[in-house]
Amino acid sequence: MNDIVVEYPYDEPPPEGVARQVAEGIWWVRMPLPFVLDHINLYLLEDGDGWTVVDCGLNKDGVRDLWETLIRTLLAGRPVRRVLVTHFHPDHMGLAQWLLARFPEAELWMSLAEWLWSHFAFDARERNMEEMLRFWRRNGMATTTVDAMRGRGNFYAQNVVRPPIVYRRIQHGDTIRIGEREWQAITGSGHSPEHVCLACPESKLLISGDQVLPRITTNVSVLFVEPDGDPLQQFLDSTRAFAHLPDDTFTLCSHDRPFYGLHERLAQLRDHHRVRLDDGCEALAEPRHAIDLLPVFFHRPLDLHQQSFAIGESIAHLHNLWSAGRAEREQGPDGVFRFIQA
Repeated sequence: MNDIVVEYPYDEPPPEGVARQVAEGIWWVRMPLPFVLDHINLYLLEDGDGWTVVDCGLNKDGVRDLWETLIRTLLAGRPVRRVLVTHFHPDHMGLAQWLLARFPEAELWMSLAEWLWSHFAFDARERNMEEMLRFWRRNGMATTTVDAMRGRGNFYAQNVVRPPIVYRRIQHGDTIRIGEREWQAITGSGHSPEHVCLACPESKLLISGDQVLPRITTNVSVLFVEPDGDPLQQFLDSTRAFAHLPDDTFTLCSHDRPFYGLHERLAQLRDHHRVRLDDGCEALAEPRHAIDLLPVFFHRPLDLHQQSFAIGESIAHLHNLWSAGRAEREQGPDGVFRFIQA
C-alpha cells in the first residue's frame, strides 16, 4: 500500500515565492505554512491580458511580501482578473480578499458551499466554540486537550482576511475558459464540502487542490456542525469523478510536488482507507471511542494542531463503519460515544 505509485517530473520544488513554469501559461508557486505541513502550492494561469490565481496562501506578512514580489516580477504589470479558490480552508482562502483589494477588477470564483463555509468559519466559530468542544468531548477528548483547543481562539479568523461578500459561483460540470484552455469543474466532498478541481483533458492537466495529493492522504473529518456525518464515504465516492481523465494526466496538487500517476494514486487512496477501516474494525472487539483509535490510525506523535485533524479523521472512519453496519455506536453515562463491532 505504501509503494510509490506516482512520478515526479521535478526533483525539488521552487524556492518560496519563486514562480516555475510547469505547462504552457501555468506557473507553480510555493508559499510557506507555519505547521508540520510547511507549504502550499499555488498556481498562476495566464489569462488573456491578465492572470487567474488558483488559491492564495495564509494571511501572514511574509506571504503578502512574497506576493508583492510576484506582482512586480511574474505578473509584469498584467492584472489579476480572477481569484479562484478551490476550498475554504485558510491556506487556500487566506489572502483572497487582500488580492481582490490589490486588483479591484478581479472576481472571486468558488463553489457556493465553500463560500458559505468561509463566512461561517470566520464569523461563527468563536460563537460556536463550546458546541465544537462538546462534540470533541462526546468523542473522548481529554479535558486538558479541550481547554488547550479553547485557548487557540478562532484559528480561522487569525489566518484569513475577512472573506469577500460578492463572488462567482462554480458548480460541478461548469466549463471555465482560462486563456486558451477550457477547464471542467469537478467538485468533490469529504475533505471539504464542495471542493473545486479543474480538469483540462485535452491538455492532460488537473489542478487537484487538496482532493488528490501524491504522498499524504488529505484529511477527512467529521465536523461538529454535522456530528453524525459520513464524510469518508463522500470522499471515496468523489475519487470516481476523475475516471474520464487520461492516464497520463499531469496533476497540479496543493501539497508536495506535481505528479503523474493520477489513477494509480486514486486507487491507492481507496486501498489506504479500506485498510484503515479494517484495522479500525478489528480494534473494536471491545467498546472504544475515537481517541482510543488514534494509535491505530496514526503511528506518530501529534501536536495540538494535528490532533484536531486526527480526531476528526478517527471519527470519520468510525462513522463509516457505523454507516456500513460493521460497528454499533452507544453513548455511555459519561456522555461519550463508544463503538463496538456489530
